[in-house]
Amino acid sequence: MSDLIAKPAMEGTHYGIQVAWLGEDWGEALIALGHHDTRHALAAFNRHARHFGSLANLADDPEATAAEWADEIKQRHGFFRKPDPDGGEDREWSWVIEWCDADNPNATPVTLLRLEA
Repeated sequence: MSDLIAKPAMEGTHYGIQVAWLGEDWGEALIALGHHDTRHALAAFNRHARHFGSLANLADDPEATAAEWADEIKQRHGFFRKPDPDGGEDREWSWVIEWCDADNPNATPVTLLRLEA
């Protein structure tokens, strides 16, 4: 396994929440370090989508509302590691997250918004 990363670099901080796109292509998911309530997580994710994705909002639809996304916010745990090029991961990625249980000694709490099913 590749080296663990204790403090993964995120793409931006919005309203005090560190956020990044998750996945190879924009639009797959957004991740935030820490567990955050739905309202604050949605605000940070929405601002990130507007700022870094040049979208109107999370849905890229001016008519969309936060209520449409509220049920998609999940609190999870994972550990961050360097990518493993020998395992097919791109060496240019900043990090990879492996999902785990909260009791894993390397677990980091994260808030996730999956944008694709």
